[in-house]
Amino acid sequence: MHQEKVVSTRKKSRGESFSSEWACKQTGQAYVEYIVAAVLVIGALWAPVFNGESAISLLYSSFKANQESYVWAMSVPD
Repeated sequence: MHQEKVVSTRKKSRGESFSSEWACKQTGQAYVEYIVAAVLVIGALWAPVFNGESAISLLYSSFKANQESYVWAMSVPD
């Protein structure tokens, strides 16, 4: 009832196309690499590096200061 698919172990020549199984494995590998890279980048942004502050907290404080300056400038009468 259950048939197993036999995969050839010989190397493919230049003109031959790869099977869909090979493409599926490659797609899965790329997905794992993207997830690992994203986790490392996010971790680096949240890691405390500048006097105990993270890059995200510095970015947030700069946006906050910019917004406060904008609100002050808009409230000054002409």
